[in-house]
Amino acid sequence: MAAQAAFATAFASKASRNIEVFYSPSPPPRLARKLVHFHHIIAQSKRQAILEGACELAIGGVCKIGWPGLLVMEGPEDGCNELVMRLRRLKWQMMKLRGEELAADG
Repeated sequence: MAAQAAFATAFASKASRNIEVFYSPSPPPRLARKLVHFHHIIAQSKRQAILEGACELAIGGVCKIGWPGLLVMEGPEDGCNELVMRLRRLKWQMMKLRGEELAADG
């Protein structure tokens, strides 16, 4: 029993010298808020595109359906920019980015 304990101790100390742990923390994504104004949001396909894009990109927000259509989103800056680009690819009577805000670091 003592031999097993000595072996385990020697193995653990030798193993700890041969193992290196690398950890490179990435900075958290920068938070952004955007307000997008539409002439209207009625089509079910466009409403679904907004919802699916937001879920996929980890974006939260509120969407006002009808006339006028409004989308207020909050999430990682890259995700918000991507969602706006995806929505611009759809055919809209009018779509304008009315406001954007980046959260202060710290």
